[in-house]
Amino acid sequence: MHKKVQTLPQRMARWPLTVAVLATLTLSLSPTANAGELDQPTAMAMAGDLLIARPAGVVLTALGSVAFVVSLPLALRVGM
Repeated sequence: MHKKVQTLPQRMARWPLTVAVLATLTLSLSPTANAGELDQPTAMAMAGDLLIARPAGVVLTALGSVAFVVSLPLALRVGM
């Protein structure tokens, strides 16, 4: 079976529709602001955030960056 190849003008004709759909989804799924009063976190919650969550976030961000950089040559070789 032969795959029908679309020309550039045919692909560009769908561009406004694609942008409109992505903009609609992005704007409709965004969280709404809550103007209510915020609860004060407990000392235990702040300690957990400082000692566990923040360092874990930094480590995981670094690991993700390393994985991205390591995968770049492989993706370029495959042609993705």
